[in-house]
Amino acid sequence: MALLAEIWEFTRVDLARLLRSGKGLVLLLLYGLVETAGGVVFAMLARSEAGQVLNSGVLQSFAAGADSDLAARLHQIPVPILFAYWFTLLVMPVLVLLMGFDQISGELSTRSVRYLAFRSRRVSFTLGKALAQVLALFGLSLCANVVVLLFTLFGGTVIPLGTAVFWLVVLWLLSVVYGLAYVALVAFVSSLSRVPFLSLVAGAVALVAMGITELIGRWYGGVFHAVAYALPGTYSAGLVSPHPSTALGSIGALLAFTIVLLTAAVVVVRARDL
Repeated sequence: MALLAEIWEFTRVDLARLLRSGKGLVLLLLYGLVETAGGVVFAMLARSEAGQVLNSGVLQSFAAGADSDLAARLHQIPVPILFAYWFTLLVMPVLVLLMGFDQISGELSTRSVRYLAFRSRRVSFTLGKALAQVLALFGLSLCANVVVLLFTLFGGTVIPLGTAVFWLVVLWLLSVVYGLAYVALVAFVSSLSRVPFLSLVAGAVALVAMGITELIGRWYGGVFHAVAYALPGTYSAGLVSPHPSTALGSIGALLAFTIVLLTAAVVVVRARDL
């Protein structure tokens, strides 16, 4: 219980500081605006002439490939909400990096962590920092998704309210699972250096390398196909799968990434001479 109380105290303090700081507030607003703008654009497209193509299921069928069950699942999801979800997954890694690259390295550079380490566990410091990022990012993400839902419902697009709310909640929860892996990755990267700029560069290099590896593995296979299974982005498509084994396997893999990377961050912080 004492550990949980320490984690929550770090989370509360860091979240308040994040919301008060100019950088944190600007990035949070940027995150919300990007998500909202993406969803609203897709909602507007669904009402235009292009919406006939979008609502016909052509893009859903293309995204599903040869998996007819997945195509049927995607057809059940209202187009604006589905596109907002896809857009969220696309931009989330970059926004998570911009928000959290200095969450630990910033404390290390100013050596303010020394005063915290004498009064609490380093594991609670690391996990509290990560949890503050999760609450800020995905709380705002939920608000952005609600805005998209309201714009869709009151903008002339005919969507059953119950269906729209159900899929908004489900896809938001899935985006949280996906984002946890990247929050953990950024926490680990941030723990490796005392210089925030180096953490940002290392995180950007990691994201680019992961993206290239996933693309090569998807299109060319071979050894890159096997390596891609060690990257969180590979499992994004399986989250909405109608096959329980695929969906649960993807969720389990992303949670495993989260645990491993957060554990690595804790180990690094514990080993540091503060």
